[in-house]
Amino acid sequence: MFAFPYRTVLVLSLISIAVRTNGFAQQKQDASRTAIAQAEEYFSNGNFTSAVYLLDEALKNNPRHVEALTLLGRAYLAVKQFQEAERFFRRALEIDEKNADANLGLSLILLFDNKLDSAKQHALMALSEASTRVDALNLLSQIAANEEKLDEARQYCEQILAIDGTHFDALSNLGVFYQKTGNEAKALLFFQKAVAFHPDNPTAYHNLGVLYSASSSRCRPRQLRQHDSPGTAHRLAGPRILSSSSLCPHEMDWPVSAHYARTCLSRH
Repeated sequence: MFAFPYRTVLVLSLISIAVRTNGFAQQKQDASRTAIAQAEEYFSNGNFTSAVYLLDEALKNNPRHVEALTLLGRAYLAVKQFQEAERFFRRALEIDEKNADANLGLSLILLFDNKLDSAKQHALMALSEASTRVDALNLLSQIAANEEKLDEARQYCEQILAIDGTHFDALSNLGVFYQKTGNEAKALLFFQKAVAFHPDNPTAYHNLGVLYSASSSRCRPRQLRQHDSPGTAHRLAGPRILSSSSLCPHEMDWPVSAHYARTCLSRH
């Protein structure tokens, strides 16, 4: 806001310049938003090359465009170019350290690298926005589980379910948690909910089958029946958690933010 100075002509001149400048900035902003909207459409169709090209063009107009930087980070994350993704997330955070999407993306990459303390710090920053809160809680549950803080991981999952009672990762992970801690009744409850809300997800049935198999094996020794295949015992060896192998080469005991990974190309 301009303070009213002594020389009115100066005020009018400054207002005129400001209007021209703002008009030019608005045109650039509209062009950037159009490019970003088109890039998101390319994301949804899996055309990452075209999306990256548009976002690069947007950055030529405004190298400090946080949204374009964040979207580029998400694009490179989707194609598993983690170093490039991290670079763009960090550039976005240099401009806006509280940006929830950039913090969330960087947290996921740091989790892949097993840099748990840093991953947790960035996930906590992402809690501030409603649009990223569930994904951040999901990442925090993974981080806590990797630190062998299973009770803390359970609490994060419960917070997720308070927001979204059908969240697959949270339901499945709570089932795994209660099975590992010997509370099979609660494990059964959460596995059954996962199946009920996500009937097309094979992991939900696998975990439920593992629980039934473990329960029956305590009643009688499990022997390989005639109709069992040789791999049956291996397949039923333990509960399966959402695999992060499509995103990261590391082995994990608790799922990464699978919901974030599924939506990172379309949500913003």
